[in-house]
Amino acid sequence: MPWLALGAAMLIVLALPDSAWAWGPVTHLYHGAEVLRKASNLPAALQQLLASHRWEYFYGCIAADIVQVKRYTHSIYTHCHSWRVGWKILDEARSAPQRAFAYGYLSHLTSDTYSHNFYVPTQLVASFPSRARRHVYWEARFDAHLEDSHRALLRGVAGRRFPECDALVERVVGKTLLSFRANKRIFESMVALQHLYRWQAALRRITARSRFTLSAGEIGRYNGLCIAAIHDLLENGDQALVLRHDPTGHENLRHAKDVRRKLRELRRRRLPIEELRQRFVESLASAARHQRASDRES
Repeated sequence: MPWLALGAAMLIVLALPDSAWAWGPVTHLYHGAEVLRKASNLPAALQQLLASHRWEYFYGCIAADIVQVKRYTHSIYTHCHSWRVGWKILDEARSAPQRAFAYGYLSHLTSDTYSHNFYVPTQLVASFPSRARRHVYWEARFDAHLEDSHRALLRGVAGRRFPECDALVERVVGKTLLSFRANKRIFESMVALQHLYRWQAALRRITARSRFTLSAGEIGRYNGLCIAAIHDLLENGDQALVLRHDPTGHENLRHAKDVRRKLRELRRRRLPIEELRQRFVESLASAARHQRASDRES
């Protein structure tokens, strides 16, 4: 791809909030692969299903992001990132491949709960001086830290077709401004972009030059939380703890944007800002660390 076209694609991805994925596709597939690698605690029938239809499961792990411009879904009850839709996809699955796909879809929503409620809001506030450091920027930064070997799994999914699974999504998920076919084309283009060496190199350069750090420890902590929560959901179904939280993270993201605006206003007036920023960041970091333990005790 010529540099001009690559730059245009990056600008579109980074500029449109509705094109943002919670975690990037590589991260979602990494979570799914780790779940399958440690699947021995899952019910035997579910282990067999996921082992027999692993590619459908992996496709489900990224396919919740097929639908673009999500804010224009006609009803919250048919929003592609709602628990109601996730469980309906499982309920309406008519074959073993579709069921494996549905569990991947639910795994995606589980991981997104941590991205949208904790990771992205924290980073939005921590990086408030920069208007360019938006939702999708921080998701791309997270993906950039994963090893190239995990991208091979993305290529494996992209090289296959899943018409039966696509039909299930089209049947269940509410319509937005775009048709399903248009949504799928955009989704496939975004996935294809992840394969490009220049795209990966550009992300690494951005990461290396950024004054906003993202430590290996922080990445490992969020990955661990997501993988553990997916195991909990697959093992305990509708009793899983993560179901108490909104996968879209609407309230926390809204609050983070309000805090960003407040911090910018304080800075313009040359008033102290560090206490407000640090208080917000520490509150979400603490909530993410202790979410599972506190839920178990309640």
